[in-house]
Formats: sequence, structure tokens, C-alpha cells
Amino acid sequence: MDTIQTRLKTFIQSHLGMTLTDFETKMGMSHGKLTKAINGDKKIGSDTMENIFSSYPELSIEWVFRGAGDMLLYKTMMVAEEQTHYVTRRELNEVLKKIDKLEQKKIKP
Repeated sequence: MDTIQTRLKTFIQSHLGMTLTDFETKMGMSHGKLTKAINGDKKIGSDTMENIFSSYPELSIEWVFRGAGDMLLYKTMMVAEEQTHYVTRRELNEVLKKIDKLEQKKIKP
């Protein structure tokens, strides 16, 4: 069964390419805090989750908690508004499809 713990482990090991111990060190956690939780001995506290999401805003909260959607949000800069906006891969694909349709009609977006 895919759990919050297994999804976090996937993010840390596959996406970040880190061991759980290295990740704990980088995040300033006590040694074994996250490792024990991921191995099923302890629950992951809300303070730990908040710290992870604050440090890695590209990590999808929905994916971690529900297993829905993509692991990562894609960051795009909205220069005119001087703010960062995160979109999912699904949203990005929808926009690209709309652009393709407009180009087929020879209308510039």
C-alpha cells in the first residue's frame, strides 16, 4: 500500500537522490526522526511536514497526502506580476493543448 511515508521516501531518495539520514541532517532533524517514521515505528509530526513543504515548495501536498496527481509542481515565473506561480503537469498540459488549438486556427494567443 502506498502511504505518506512511502511517498516521502520516494521523493527523498528518487527525486532528491539523498539517503534518509542525509535528508534528516540537511533539514536539521535529529538522527532517525524521519527514518523511524518512514519505517513505520513513528508518525510524522505536523511540524516536520511543514518544514519539508516549506523547504521544498515544488513537492505536491496533494501527492504526499493522497497519492493524487504528480509528485512535483512546476514552477513558472509570472514576471509581469513579480510573483511565483506553481502549476501542475496537468494544468501545464491543458494550456499547451489550448495553444496548439489556437496555432492550428492561426490565431496568436
